[in-house]
Amino acid sequence: MVLDEQHAIAGEDYREEGFDVTPVSDPNDVSELQRYTRANALMTFIGDPYINQLQLRQVMFGELGLQEFDHLIEEPPPQQDPALELEHRKAEAKEGELALKARDQELRAEKQAQDRDQQAQDSYGEAAERQARIGELDSRTLKNLAQAEAQEPGDQLDEYSQEANQLSNQGIR
Repeated sequence: MVLDEQHAIAGEDYREEGFDVTPVSDPNDVSELQRYTRANALMTFIGDPYINQLQLRQVMFGELGLQEFDHLIEEPPPQQDPALELEHRKAEAKEGELALKARDQELRAEKQAQDRDQQAQDSYGEAAERQARIGELDSRTLKNLAQAEAQEPGDQLDEYSQEANQLSNQGIR
């Protein structure tokens, strides 16, 4: 029921004599904006180790007006004991160190085998060179004997051959 002009509200409309306008909200009621602001302020404590995170979220959901939010909250997985975790990491580090040492030994063994193979090849090559040098010396010796035989009268080739065989048998070669 309107007692005076519509859409014109003045201070006298709130006086007890006229009661044209009656406030319908309780000034003690919290507005939705204020609840959202409080929930937003509580978000700054997420991750704070001194604040119970589960209870913090429950209060935040309550401020947002959510009555049933238990299905939204999951318990975090239990954390391992830090001392146990440290021991586990030390054991992993030790395993890694042992694996590196084993690999180092394998590489050293491979290197030694390669060095032995190289030495064997070098020795074989040196032996082949010596054998070739001996063959070359034998050839020169025979050539020199043939030249000497050609220059001297008579047949001394048998004599020189016997001397060469004696020298060979004594290991002078």
